[in-house]
Amino acid sequence: AVPFHQLGKGREARKMTPELQLHLQVQQQIRQLMDEMSPFITSLLEGSETEEEVEKFCQKLSESKLRAAFCQVARLAVLKDDPPGTEIDGSAGKNLSPGAFEALTCCFKVALDAADEHNDAWSGRDLMVLAQLYRTEQDGKAVSLLSKVYNHALWNKVTFWEDVLLLSLCEAYAAEAVWRRSLAPGSQFSKPAMTSFLQRFVGYMMAFGISFEQGRNSVASTLRKHSAFLGPQTVQVYSQLLLSAYEVATPEGTMGTDSLNIAMLEGLPSGGIAMQPAATDLGGDDFEAVAFGVQADFSENPGSPGVHTPS
Repeated sequence: AVPFHQLGKGREARKMTPELQLHLQVQQQIRQLMDEMSPFITSLLEGSETEEEVEKFCQKLSESKLRAAFCQVARLAVLKDDPPGTEIDGSAGKNLSPGAFEALTCCFKVALDAADEHNDAWSGRDLMVLAQLYRTEQDGKAVSLLSKVYNHALWNKVTFWEDVLLLSLCEAYAAEAVWRRSLAPGSQFSKPAMTSFLQRFVGYMMAFGISFEQGRNSVASTLRKHSAFLGPQTVQVYSQLLLSAYEVATPEGTMGTDSLNIAMLEGLPSGGIAMQPAATDLGGDDFEAVAFGVQADFSENPGSPGVHTPS
């Protein structure tokens, strides 16, 4: 038997519009920047770069494409020692020497300043996640890069968290749309698309000093603003999915923030999109890379990074 969608007229090839052509050009430019930048970042993380070279590199991070490339190279570096297929939200992190840690901190601060100035939610989101994965040891204690950028102004912008949540929801829907093409006809999805980042979204807010109550209000407000796009029922389901784990752990929001953050971020599953297909398990495939055209399909290397087109 032939599936019904194969009996009709074949889909026409995608037209190369000026917008699509520009998008592909930007992606190619970012890939090229990643290739050019990788040796320097590798050397920086090994503590081999001089202070002058680091400062010279930091000055370039105000440019959006180079900033996007930096985030992707830093993402690759932190995933290098993790098992294949590990998503960034589930990475074990990377230990650095004190010198390399300080050099990377300089890069992060400059990149965050630029992301704040240009309302770059894509890079801001990547830097937010990566800041919790790089660390060093000082005076016998582990020090996370998060502690060095904890007071950055970007985390205090309501619009930043709203934009990050919206783009992450769109990312999940885009990935689901691509995933559906690989499933058998008639596969059912009982829940809205969820990614590991969305599962941890409120925890990330709390890691940067935002209370659970503030995080809950932010999620509710953002979902209400976009109810026309998501649908009233979907808004209600997402409210439960994004908040349920934290509401159980923090009744009335009484638990201290510091004691909750790490426990919650480590306790949540690190799998991919939490959808309910009929009978298909794609494991830790890189949905983000497929959804945004960097990876052709789920048969390629799941560890390949996505390339985000900067806003």
